[in-house]
Amino acid sequence: MINKKIKNSLSIFILLVSDIATIFISLVLAHFLRNYLNYFIEEQYIDEFNKYIFLIWIYFIIIIFFIYEGIYIQRYGFWQEIKKIYKAIIFAFLIVFSFLALSQSVIEYSRTLISISFILMFLSFPIVKLFIKKLLFSLSFWQKNIFFIGNSSEEKQLKKFLKDNWYLGYIFSNQSSDTVFILNQNLINTLLLKYREILFLSNFKNINFTTNIISIKNNLLLTYNVFFKQLFEFILILFLLPFITLISIIIIILIKFDSNGNIFFKQNRIGKNGETFKCLKFRTMFINNDTILEKYLKENSKAKDVWDNYHKLPNDPRVTRVGKFLRKYSFDELPQVINILKGEMSLIGPRPYMLSEKEKIGKDLHIIKAVNGGITGLWQVSGRNSLTFKERVSLDVWYVKNWSLWLDFVILLKTFKVVFKDKGIL
Repeated sequence: MINKKIKNSLSIFILLVSDIATIFISLVLAHFLRNYLNYFIEEQYIDEFNKYIFLIWIYFIIIIFFIYEGIYIQRYGFWQEIKKIYKAIIFAFLIVFSFLALSQSVIEYSRTLISISFILMFLSFPIVKLFIKKLLFSLSFWQKNIFFIGNSSEEKQLKKFLKDNWYLGYIFSNQSSDTVFILNQNLINTLLLKYREILFLSNFKNINFTTNIISIKNNLLLTYNVFFKQLFEFILILFLLPFITLISIIIIILIKFDSNGNIFFKQNRIGKNGETFKCLKFRTMFINNDTILEKYLKENSKAKDVWDNYHKLPNDPRVTRVGKFLRKYSFDELPQVINILKGEMSLIGPRPYMLSEKEKIGKDLHIIKAVNGGITGLWQVSGRNSLTFKERVSLDVWYVKNWSLWLDFVILLKTFKVVFKDKGIL
């Protein structure tokens, strides 16, 4: 028996190879059709066969667009997938002709031949996809077990639906699997940490299932996603480490001369799986900061309202002179690189919340603690101090559910902008 993961990998490989073959055959047929057109048009085509068949960059552009549309990873209904394939082909066509024009190669290639090849792809991809997926499904390759949560009558309908829609490749299973099919939207957050993928349908009757199924994935529960995220962050930190070390030495000297107390500030924070860890920062407050805060809030009612809503103060009396500078440019967060190297934090992620904030986070706590907290994150680059505590939690939850490497890259770029242009992310 072949392992399910191996079958899935082979299915993706076969689908990829079939797409490459479809592009190849389209170019071959386009070549012969262009030759045939010599009998009807004055512009004679005399180019070599291999010149077009092995235009590797055409294959590359189309496949990249297919990957971007999730053709090899996501499971779409036939019409959903064809729409995405057509979209990818149109964009690829525009890119190819733009490249030819910009590189001044347009006169070296037959525009008619390339246009015909893309028309043939439009016609052939739907047919090839149907044939290949039908073949794979019949051989028990293009299949994925799903577990249904609902009543018996709905279960009967689901079995019929799956039987009639083999293109999706879902197989009904009475045993729990990584994918669950539900009808009750209220169960999504509860089940998101237990299952890697949730298929949700708001109305099970009189509806076209193949165009209305919503797939919800907790991307940071997938092992390979976590691996790529950690690899990306490790390489980045390795590159930045000499600069971080130099800046940290200067900061340490400034802190020692500015006020009494330790260089570092350690605070218990909520980590992955709810475990507590010591979050490191450069000390930015006076030693007796709790007393200073209590006195300040008693004397300033407006400041107390700000503190209750945002857990921050614009002119915090507890902060030292050097501390104000460190907070302004978020340099106080630099020691958290140590937390990252220890595996307690990530470079990018939800805010590592304080233990006292557990109750305030509420029902979303199980999602927040599913991953490592980050030095920077979505809420830090989406409003900073103007966001309420509730809004920050909502953004953190959205990040966990919708994570991608591209999202991390965008957040990182925005962090640099916020730090140096908007003066600090916290």
